[in-house]
Amino acid sequence: MFDESTGDVRPLAKERNTVKLSDDDPGQSAWIVSGLHIMPNGPTFAFDDFRIEGQPKRFITVGAVSGADIVLADTAVSAKHCLIERRRDRVLVHDCRSTNGTRANGVVVDKCVLSEGILLTLGRTTLLAYGPRGVDERVLLVASTMFTFLHGAMKTHGTLRRAAQAIGVQHSTLADWIKKKFKKRPSTPRKGRK
Repeated sequence: MFDESTGDVRPLAKERNTVKLSDDDPGQSAWIVSGLHIMPNGPTFAFDDFRIEGQPKRFITVGAVSGADIVLADTAVSAKHCLIERRRDRVLVHDCRSTNGTRANGVVVDKCVLSEGILLTLGRTTLLAYGPRGVDERVLLVASTMFTFLHGAMKTHGTLRRAAQAIGVQHSTLADWIKKKFKKRPSTPRKGRK
């Protein structure tokens, strides 16, 4: 929990999970996360853009209220949903006792270390943690296939309609794409042997 008066992060009274999502050495550049990108083609929030008196902010708030540093227009996101803590060698996410929880790669967490490529889900919104190279096509499709990505989104959000809303596309567009991609092709009759 972030204490605004002292600037300290205190552990929550009852923690759900504290997860380290990578076994990399914390000194490696893999720990350095430069920002968050709303999936699939939403805005990008570079952490260095958030400043106090010309210095980068150490703590960045994410929530549904206008006072948050990163404001998400999602009714399932709490007013102060989570806090991004930037340290010299890593970036941490702290859930601020949000109603619907904070998920990192599908795991509900109270606190976790962010590394490049992690999908952070707040409410129905999915954000991708990106590194110093920025967001590129190789990082945008974290899942090995679009089907895997959609399956994960539907599992997280419950329905295709909610998954479409979370990834920023219209339900009908996504449903039509799935129908075209996975429709059964008519089988060609095999010629019998004589």
